[in-house]
Amino acid sequence: VDRWKEVRDRLPGTETHFTWSSADTSGEDNVTLAYLQECAAEAGLHTVGLAIEQLGWDRDLGRFVDLEEAPISSLFKLYPWEWVLDDEFGRYAVDSLPETMWVEPLWKTLLSNKAILAVLWEMYP
Repeated sequence: VDRWKEVRDRLPGTETHFTWSSADTSGEDNVTLAYLQECAAEAGLHTVGLAIEQLGWDRDLGRFVDLEEAPISSLFKLYPWEWVLDDEFGRYAVDSLPETMWVEPLWKTLLSNKAILAVLWEMYP
């Protein structure tokens, strides 16, 4: 809750969207995300929860939208970047910058990709 209070004023827009994958049949991700969303709400954020598969792309605005066609200004996802980039809508993730602030930045994809180890080995054997 305290950390959400720290970042609250740095997030663009009036709402922060929280997403999980509806493909998780155990429901664990949904429950975890609901807890994080509740913490953010307790910290004073206005939150909207939806499955990541429900994200829309407005071609005219060039940005992500929610089920009510409202532009998404800040987004917390409980979904690996590797999966986002493999999904059809993932190709828009880079295009959405800086209009959509991803709470977990896209550059973290480099750190979570094991292929970087080979590059680092080439550079620094």
